[in-house]
Amino acid sequence: MYKAIFSDIDGTLVDNKKIVSEETKKAIKKAKENGIEFIICSGRYYVSAKRFFQECNSSRYMICTNGAEIYDCETNQVLYSSNMEKDVCLKLYNIAVENNFVIKFDCKYGRFVYNSKDLLDPEMELTEEITKFIHENNITQISFGSQNKEKLQNIKNEITEIGNIKISNEFIWTVNQNEYFTVSYNNKNVSKANAMFGLCKFLKIDVNDVIAIGDGVNDIEMIKTAGFGVAMENAHDERVKKAADFITISNEESGVAKVIEKILD
Repeated sequence: MYKAIFSDIDGTLVDNKKIVSEETKKAIKKAKENGIEFIICSGRYYVSAKRFFQECNSSRYMICTNGAEIYDCETNQVLYSSNMEKDVCLKLYNIAVENNFVIKFDCKYGRFVYNSKDLLDPEMELTEEITKFIHENNITQISFGSQNKEKLQNIKNEITEIGNIKISNEFIWTVNQNEYFTVSYNNKNVSKANAMFGLCKFLKIDVNDVIAIGDGVNDIEMIKTAGFGVAMENAHDERVKKAADFITISNEESGVAKVIEKILD
């Protein structure tokens, strides 16, 4: 019997309207009743991800910002955090300003956004002087956004050469009917797979006894690392499906619930 399920949120746990279906909630409850932990593992920052933790009554631990943070949600404690170097954060800010990009800083207290009026709740506009802000906050993830995809793509290589960082995810961020091509950066040692492995060690669970479910490129290593890796049918990049042991139905059809039903059967 598997001992834990690690699940992505967007495109996986929730449907396209960002809702956890009743079928999925019931399946998670059944998994927990059978001794299987259900752990959220997301690129979202803590404040944004926590409402899904509460909504689906998942297990107490949660992985955020593409593996840069692990939280104990019951005690509100940070078990692990990989903070970006402050001089790197400042360099990224300056690049964003020079290129008129939106820049988002993720830290324990939320997501702070500069150069955009298109904010998603609970994002906050960055109004504090930047050097002071970076000095006073431990930043775990930085994202660039632009409606000019070519400009954002052209500068990626320059960005990854400035310090101990890597691209962790690329996606389209949609708000107020505006689309922003988005690239997220974390420290080089950060990944959902590494965080999953570390949390398994903390919980004394063999990684071969866990299931990982996802739909994005940032889920590939997690899917490969788990004892049973699952890709969603709606995964847009074929590499995600090729990495998986099993392909479930789409997020619009409660694909996570189907995985739980499969393993319990």
